[in-house]
Amino acid sequence: MSKPDNWRLARLHDIASIHSGGTPARDTPDFWGGTIPWLTPGELSADAPVITTHTQDSLTETGLRSSGAVLMPPGSLLVTTRATLGACTIAGVPMATNQGFKNLIFDPNVADPRFYRYLITRMGGKLAQRASGTTFLEISKKEFGNLRVPCPPLAEQLRIVEILDSLLDAEQSIRASITKRRVLRSEVMRHLFRDAEFPSVPLGQVAKVSSGSTPSRSRADYWESGNIPWVRTAEVNFSVITETAERVTQSAVTHTGLKIHPKNTVLLAMYGEGVTRGRSAVLGINASVNQATAAIFCDTNRLDYRYLHYWLELNYEEIRKIGHGSNQTNLSGSLVGALQVPLPTLPEQRKVVEPLQVLDKNISVDAEKLSKLHSLKEAITDDLLSGKVRSSSLA
Repeated sequence: MSKPDNWRLARLHDIASIHSGGTPARDTPDFWGGTIPWLTPGELSADAPVITTHTQDSLTETGLRSSGAVLMPPGSLLVTTRATLGACTIAGVPMATNQGFKNLIFDPNVADPRFYRYLITRMGGKLAQRASGTTFLEISKKEFGNLRVPCPPLAEQLRIVEILDSLLDAEQSIRASITKRRVLRSEVMRHLFRDAEFPSVPLGQVAKVSSGSTPSRSRADYWESGNIPWVRTAEVNFSVITETAERVTQSAVTHTGLKIHPKNTVLLAMYGEGVTRGRSAVLGINASVNQATAAIFCDTNRLDYRYLHYWLELNYEEIRKIGHGSNQTNLSGSLVGALQVPLPTLPEQRKVVEPLQVLDKNISVDAEKLSKLHSLKEAITDDLLSGKVRSSSLA
């Protein structure tokens, strides 16, 4: 696609000076622990901070001189060009980097580092094309400097940055709201369950506990064109499950004894050394499950499925310990059925559930807003950085 008439294409080395980083000898204590922040690619990610002021390691003046690195001034754009390609951050204070970076000091009359941070983070494909290496990909200083990038007039760069920053701020505001709501939710949940005294009963007395299976992968007729949702343990993650990555056929259900569990069945992950074991979820659809998942169907006259789900979530860590205490790393149907569940009356259970449901709804609304805003930001970012949409049209 052609660029606007007043945009030009420039090579990076024409609009910025480019500097490599370096690493002083690790076995020389006098090089380390000084006052100069020293950044490595491992400290950046896809969500790298816009501005970086602190690093995990620091150098002394002697260490900096021995490393071959350059002390980059505030406002420099630090770009990972080794292994991780294209993660960017702006130096908020004078700092150095290791050799996994190519660092840019832009001509302030021509280019704004914030504009090129947005641009370069979206150039992963182009960076990979110019990279080479067998152990990991790396872009040479020459190849990096030869990258051709759009160079709008500086005033338009600043307008684009202002628009994108406002979208980023809105996104971060919603994320902060979700975080606060989740903290509040955890506190409310602990208060509702821990501050009340209810008699406990084995879960198996007020619910039916079963599990599923994995139909043979060698039987295409069990999987191809399947329309029955099949839940894997990895999908049991403190949520309402409304879709699954895989589906099985009616033939699989008929010939393997696989059960279809109704909506509102509570699921509990029974296997897994990592964080999976002990997580719970609720079926928002009729679905089958694998053998590592307990399907818990509550006696609706005694136990509200939502109350059970919240109780399981609150007791996640304790439930995980049960498998270990029985000389095994996995839970089992009998262990799940033996869980001692506090059992107030149904009206009392609903009093526990209702405020948590309100909080969950608010979090869900925020999450939906965040998803829509993120999609909008991604589309607008591409359009603005390419010149397809002019910043003046969004003013």
